[in-house]
Amino acid sequence: MKTEDLHWLAGVIDKGCAIVPIRGTFMPRGKAYTYVLRLCISSTNFQLVERIHKLTQMGYISTHTREMIMRLHKRPTQTSQIQDRYTLYFHSHEAVRLLEMVKPYLRTQERRADIALALQKAVKSRRRRQNGAVYRQDVDRIDRLVMNLKKKGTRTKV
Repeated sequence: MKTEDLHWLAGVIDKGCAIVPIRGTFMPRGKAYTYVLRLCISSTNFQLVERIHKLTQMGYISTHTREMIMRLHKRPTQTSQIQDRYTLYFHSHEAVRLLEMVKPYLRTQERRADIALALQKAVKSRRRRQNGAVYRQDVDRIDRLVMNLKKKGTRTKV
């Protein structure tokens, strides 16, 4: 990818990208869980979402039509303002690869990208077998990272 493309993509991510940790269980009854990183770039402009998809060659596009949005939000008075929405999702390894590519060019989302990458690294290292005390420390660290990622304007250390 060219440097100009990375600058442009970083600008799009800074302006309107959600960096979200998704909690998923992998044992019956939710006894054990892990976090997966997800990036969402959403817009009413399909050409923008399609350009990002072609540029990165990752992720998938989901469409929310005007009718679906109206059914979900039940706001009949504002129907003229509702438009179709297109969302490009990057999950797990794709999200990490994308963040690592654009991280040097990010401005407003740089701190959230640091936390998200630290979270993914901590989750990956937790998958190895560990003794009880180290495992508990890792789980606590992961939970702190998730809480920091959910906050806006966080200044805590990674």
